[in-house]
Amino acid sequence: MATGQPGIVNTWFMLNPDCSVVGQVTARVQDMSAHGTVTVEPGAYYSNYAVGDQRHACNMRPRQGVRAIYHPAGGAVGPDGFSILVIWLSGDPEAVMRWDLPTAASLATAICRTYGTPVPHATRNGQLMIVPAGTLDDPGIWPRRQIFTVSQAAWCIDLENVPAET
Repeated sequence: MATGQPGIVNTWFMLNPDCSVVGQVTARVQDMSAHGTVTVEPGAYYSNYAVGDQRHACNMRPRQGVRAIYHPAGGAVGPDGFSILVIWLSGDPEAVMRWDLPTAASLATAICRTYGTPVPHATRNGQLMIVPAGTLDDPGIWPRRQIFTVSQAAWCIDLENVPAET
């Protein structure tokens, strides 16, 4: 990047081989730059798929995507660092595997077929959502209480300033 000038960090797309949009791409700045700022801007951009890639024809016109742009602070010179979390959301119901225990009124679980991680899912009657602990990505949410601390594993982290219950 030119010194003192904003520069494109990357642009992300989620396109089918026919160039139609598969799903939504979300990008979030996780660790901010020490000597500038990073903005994330959804919009229509030109892709840059390599010759031979099945999506190369998508480069011919703008497609919906997300772009990250680095804006250096005035007078900043030298290396800088930051991190960006990119999430590709396909909304594909086939990506989720769900099990319902037939003999129970409401016991169920749902996981991502690709990674095996628990995912939020609706209850059988569709009136509530079950959100597995650890699936929220809001760093502003913090535990309000520790439970079952008497029988916790030795590797559990004791959260100072969070009330504990046995």
